[in-house]
Amino acid sequence: MRAEDKLRAEDKLRAEDKLRAQGELENETRVAPKTSFRSWTWIAWLVAALAAVSSTRNPLYLILILLILNILFAIFNDEGNGESVAVIAPLQFSLWVIGMATIFNMLTSHFGETIFFTIPGRIPLISGPITLEALIYGLTNGLVLSAMLTAFTIIQLALPVSALIHLTPRAFYPLSIVVSIAITFLPSTRRQIDQIIEAQKIRGHRLSGLRDWLPLVMPLLVGGLERSMQLAETMTARGFASQAGVMDQGLRLQVLVGLLFVIAGWIASLAPNFEIIGISLLLGGVALIGFAFWKLGRQMPRTTYKKEPWGVTDLLISAASIGLVAFLFFALTPAQKASLNYQPYPAASLPQFDIWIGLMLQILLIPAALKPRPGNKPAEAGLLQR
Repeated sequence: MRAEDKLRAEDKLRAEDKLRAQGELENETRVAPKTSFRSWTWIAWLVAALAAVSSTRNPLYLILILLILNILFAIFNDEGNGESVAVIAPLQFSLWVIGMATIFNMLTSHFGETIFFTIPGRIPLISGPITLEALIYGLTNGLVLSAMLTAFTIIQLALPVSALIHLTPRAFYPLSIVVSIAITFLPSTRRQIDQIIEAQKIRGHRLSGLRDWLPLVMPLLVGGLERSMQLAETMTARGFASQAGVMDQGLRLQVLVGLLFVIAGWIASLAPNFEIIGISLLLGGVALIGFAFWKLGRQMPRTTYKKEPWGVTDLLISAASIGLVAFLFFALTPAQKASLNYQPYPAASLPQFDIWIGLMLQILLIPAALKPRPGNKPAEAGLLQR
């Protein structure tokens, strides 16, 4: 009977592993709607989001942008795949960042006319008045940082690692490989921890204290080393350690000359009568560096099995993103620009809110409005890369 029970237990474990594998396959299938937009479409959206965040210091606009980004994250994260690329939810992380930035600025910046209280003594950086203006300025800094991090989290959630690598210029392919490994490290480690915990629970192990976590450390360490060795062997087999595409002396000299032109142009542009010469040198240096890296990228072949087609939704999102950037930087009235450039110092005042700017910021929600339904496969969906 013990042998039969053992066989039944082994069959049960095999069945669970099979179901788990099927679930992971279904998870990969459910990721398809995330990549239904072209990669460059998401890059255009990211540029628009970063432009919106960097164009204002008004807390009201920043709160609106952060709310929009968290709505997008909730929509694209709710795909039923049971896995999120974010170690912590962006909203929770934003609250932590905003709180820390606010407290730090209140304790280190003692400017402003609206004083709450004064910290006595001679403590460096901390002693002095705690003001409302410092609170608002720190809150604004936290909102800006949180919005940027949330925007990048959405891009990481919406695009697979293969698409991010494909967007990297060919001259920087080693950097793209390293970044992709770093991006996938935390999710893969978290999956391994979950698998180890499940295996230990099947064996009757219970996690009730700190010592109970010790049996998880060794399997996690061994599994990490095995993944590292397999990754190293795979990269070596695919020629990652080869010397192809190494920058020769001519390209290095070209990059050096380009950097010298950029530095000289930047210095010359600061002089009153040499702005045109400085800008010319600056543009020439950038062109030399860009041409050198373009030529280096041509030495590294890239195979594309399928090209991402431009669909109607891609054109709409890209056009809307470009329109938002153009509106924020070229179509604002003086009153609208004043509402964007809010400053709490020297005395805090209620920030202005322009309804047209608020409506234009809703363009950032357009990927959610055009997102295909889970069961649909539109013709313009593009590639389903994984």
